[in-house]
Parts: sequence; structure tokens; C-alpha cells
Amino acid sequence: MKNLQTKAMQVFIGLCVYYFVAFGLIYNGLGMFLTPISQDLNLPFVQVSLSSTIRILTGMVTTAAAGRVLPKVNLKWFLSLNVLFLAGAAFLISSAQSLPLILAGSALMGFAAGFALYAIVPIVLNQWFDRPERYVSIATAVGGAGGIVFCPGITWAIGNLGWRGAYRLVGILVLVVMLPIAFGIIRYSPKEYGLLPEPDKRQRPHADGSRPGAGEGSGDSGKPAFGRFCCFFLFFSAGAILSGMYGHIASAFWAKGFTDGQVGILTALYQSGTTLTQLLFGIVSARLGLKKALHLTLPLVAAASLGLLFVPSSLLLLTGIFSFLLGAGRAFGVIFPLVTRHVYGAERFTRVYSGFYAVFLIFTAVSASLFGAVYTFAGSYDGVYLLILGCTILEIGLVQWMFRSA
Repeated sequence: MKNLQTKAMQVFIGLCVYYFVAFGLIYNGLGMFLTPISQDLNLPFVQVSLSSTIRILTGMVTTAAAGRVLPKVNLKWFLSLNVLFLAGAAFLISSAQSLPLILAGSALMGFAAGFALYAIVPIVLNQWFDRPERYVSIATAVGGAGGIVFCPGITWAIGNLGWRGAYRLVGILVLVVMLPIAFGIIRYSPKEYGLLPEPDKRQRPHADGSRPGAGEGSGDSGKPAFGRFCCFFLFFSAGAILSGMYGHIASAFWAKGFTDGQVGILTALYQSGTTLTQLLFGIVSARLGLKKALHLTLPLVAAASLGLLFVPSSLLLLTGIFSFLLGAGRAFGVIFPLVTRHVYGAERFTRVYSGFYAVFLIFTAVSASLFGAVYTFAGSYDGVYLLILGCTILEIGLVQWMFRSA
């Protein structure tokens, strides 16, 4: 048992470092290359932005397949191969002289990211820990911190090395940091280390009154399968729209009349709110129960959207507070896997979560265009704040349905 616990912590720490680099560089950082590439190759920005769409779409396909593929392969070799694809795609794009090569590299990167990035943390930790809440939340928060650290670093690298040199640096970091962890530390389950998990003997009621094996971790929701699917689909879709604000948060502050320096501060507060919520959500849910953690988090997002809708730009401090709170709406990287485990159970988690996470990627991509269309049509982000408020209210109602006793 002691050896199992030691290996579990090694896998957890390895995933934290792995996700810090993967999330910071690939998930958050690649959007910063679009404008420099457009300017250097004299391509319309809308054409270059197709690379992000293609990366998300190919990633959506492999994310949906990950739940069926990962349990059947040797993760040591499979994950390492996909990390090599990520690095290879970065080097391919860095040498591109035309749009087709950039799109091909983006497709390869998305293909690999679906297996090696988007859903890897909760899928693996679900196999190693009986109560993975706090571990998933910490690892996800570390990934968010990677975005805060690497995005300014990418800006510096583009300014000093050019976008090609910066893209090669991304590939080098993937090889130097992620590849050794993928090959030497991360395993799908204890069985790949020749270990067997022991049953959790702490079968006591949770703080919200539920019991292991009766809802959380069992999939015994007491609801018809089709109704449960529809509810869960809406939950992921609405959450993805909330998360989609990330790509527009700076534009929303510029639209309210803030200066560049103020926008930088407010955007950093938004990212900090996301990271802190991701860190605390799993810990709070482990102590108070998942339902109560959601009841604490979602109203904050609703209050933030209302606040940003009405607060004038002259009140910078109050805007900063609402920006920080709105960041909680992007904490679904932790919320989704924990709710999936509650509704569908630990045994079905891997297959179900990867499929629904693909839905999340689709709606995140759609929300970016939707928010842009709202701003173009209305000339402000007021409609976006109202949309976020509506999605948050929907999420609160869905939580009541999903956690209602049978």
C-alpha cells in the first residue's frame, strides 16, 4: 500500500509539471502567434486564425476517442509518441512559408493534443485516487498558472527571437520537459506499474450527505439515461460558453474604455480568479461536498457578469473585483471531471468524460465567434454579459436536477 501511495504521488507531481508546460504553452499560448504570423507571411488574419479552428476540431475528434483508446494502450509509449507529434508540429509550423503548411501543422498538433493534453489529467488521476477531487483541482490550477507564466514569456520570445524562433522554443520545451515525464512517470493506472489499488476503506458519508457508492463515484443518479444525457450535455455546453470569455476578456475591457496598462491588470486578475478557483474547488468539494462547492462558485460568476454589465469604467477597483470573480467561470476544467464522476461513476468516467469534453471544445470554439458577433452587432459586450448570466442561471438549475435525490 505504501508503494502504491508513493507511485500515486509521483504520477500526480509528474502530471502537474507536465500540465504546467502543456497548458501554458499549447492551450493558452499559441493564440499569441496569430498576429505575428499574419504580418510576416502577409496573410489575412482570418485565414491564419483557421489554424486555431483546425487545431480545436482535430483535437475534438481525438479527445472523444481518448476514453476508448487510453485504457487499451501502453500509456508510456502512446503518450510519448503524441508528445513527439506535438513537438514535431511546432517545428513544422516554425518552418512554414505558406498557409497550407501552417494548417497541416495545426491539424497534427490538435490530433496529438486530444490524446496528450485536453483530458489527460482527470482521466489518469481518476485511476490513481479514490477521491481525486483535490488532486485534479491542484493539477488544473498548476496548468492555469502555466498560462500566466508562459504567455508573457512567449511575448518576449516573439519580440527577441521572432515568431519562428519562439515556435521552435515551444517545441524544445515540449521535448525537454514533457517527453521525459510522459515516458518515465505518467501511467494510466497502477497496473502499469505492477500494482493493484486497494479498496477505499473510508466509506463514510460525504459532507453533503451522499455516500460513496450512492451517487458520487457510482453513477447511480436514479434518472433515466436519456434525461441524464440531455442534462449533462446542457451542463457542458453552458459551461463551455462561460469558459469562452477567456479569449475576449481583454477586448471587453478595451471596449469599456480602459487603458492598455489597466487592461493588463484586469486580465491578470481574471486569470488569477480562474487559477484560484481551480485550486480551491476540489479542496472545498472534498470537504463540503460537490453540490455545495457549485452553490458557492456559480453565484459568484452571475454576480460578476451583472457587475461588469453595470459598473462604469471609472471604478477600476470594483471592475477588478468583478473581473476576478468572473474568472471562476473558467474553472470548469475542474468542475466538469468531478461532476462527470458524480453522475456517471468512476468506472464509466474515462469513456464518458472524454466524449463530453469534446463537446466542451466545440462549444468553446463556437462561443469565441458568438461573442465576436455579439460585439460586432451591438457595439458593446453587454449582450455577452447577459449571455453569461443566462448560462450561469441554467447551470445552477442543472445542478439542482443532477443532485436531486432519486
